[in-house]
Amino acid sequence: MANEDLQKKYESLPGELKRALFDPEIANRIYKIGESFNIPKEKMETLAQITGKVFLKIIDLDYLKDALKDDLEISLVDAEKLCQKLNKEVFSPYKKYLKETKEETIEQTQQMNDQKQEKIKTKKELSSKEENDKYREPINDEEDIINPQVIVKDNDGRIKKIL
Repeated sequence: MANEDLQKKYESLPGELKRALFDPEIANRIYKIGESFNIPKEKMETLAQITGKVFLKIIDLDYLKDALKDDLEISLVDAEKLCQKLNKEVFSPYKKYLKETKEETIEQTQQMNDQKQEKIKTKKELSSKEENDKYREPINDEEDIINPQVIVKDNDGRIKKIL
């Protein structure tokens, strides 16, 4: 998701979710939960991204377990336990803001997927046009388009902002 799309998504959020995204107490809680599940430090950023995507309504709470399992590369049992802990200690005060109709979520997901595919197609077209430029690096990293990383850490390496 491009930064402009993230900004639009953020601006459309209720105030409670906006505050939650930048709340250092929530960031610390997420970090401590990750530590309690022995999530490696290099995967803490991924955990923060996943929780940020939930607050941004990019990942629905119903699919949180799957995202945790796949992105953190943990077992299904651990993903279920981690999901329960996050729901209880992080997301429970915000559930009424996080729930929206499935139709809206499906429509937004489809729009985001269409935008991603269009950007990928455009990048591929540009790279194929300039194939003979020996000074240009090839554009083949589609992951940056799909999952940009917007995590701010403090001097101790702890997560300060999730976006």
